[in-house]
Amino acid sequence: MSAATDPSAPTDDGLIAHGVDDEPPAGNQRRLLGWQHWTFYVFAVVYAGFHLYSLNIAPLETWTFRILHIAGALMLGFALLSAWTPSEKSLLNLPAPVRIPFAGAAIAGLGWALFCLVYAYWLRHVGGQANPPSWVFGDGFGWSLSGATAIAIVAGWAFKSREDRVAWCDWVLMGAAAIVCAYLLFVINRHRMTAGTPFAQPADMWATLTGTLLILELTRRAAGLALVVIAGIFVSYAFLGPFLPGFLEHGGFKVWAFFPDIY
Repeated sequence: MSAATDPSAPTDDGLIAHGVDDEPPAGNQRRLLGWQHWTFYVFAVVYAGFHLYSLNIAPLETWTFRILHIAGALMLGFALLSAWTPSEKSLLNLPAPVRIPFAGAAIAGLGWALFCLVYAYWLRHVGGQANPPSWVFGDGFGWSLSGATAIAIVAGWAFKSREDRVAWCDWVLMGAAAIVCAYLLFVINRHRMTAGTPFAQPADMWATLTGTLLILELTRRAAGLALVVIAGIFVSYAFLGPFLPGFLEHGGFKVWAFFPDIY
């Protein structure tokens, strides 16, 4: 290979080309800049330190550790991986103002879910009330959380984001991951006994359904559609059993019991 075609060959002035050993980011990996770069750098260090501390010094209860592990991985994943690679085209190519209604609806839904969660924690730790009123984790909480997540996932597909910063929809997805984690930790003592049973609460189903959607979307971004399709087939099988022929038939599962149990 001649010097004209080899970027690492010495030039006439004796200098070696710079940057030829740099490893470009793969696929849809973001190259965050400024405060976002350092924020998630610190988050990644703390996340790794949490694992080292928990696994070697002060072990956590198994379910608590898993819930925190999944939430942290989801938050890092949505920060570092965009919904599309730079070479791919998004579903829509609309101007920024068109995104405002989507962002407003998603942020409003997430905000209500966050308010309910903070109020429940305040009642428990400040007001001494172990269980919040029924409206706190009622249908409004579940619909708001799952709806905001669905809007953010679809917006990530529809609107292409920049490579050097986290898109608003991914901030919503990170917030949803944190709320799912905080909710499950709030109800973990009851959840251990009721998951997969008729005593599971509707909010349990909404939170774990949201968590499942988040995992599937991050799996799509990180590994492509193959694993998502395989997981989707098996999840569908849980509900389609009564309609299948022969040895594939089974009694089926209820949504309110399936997702709290499998998550």
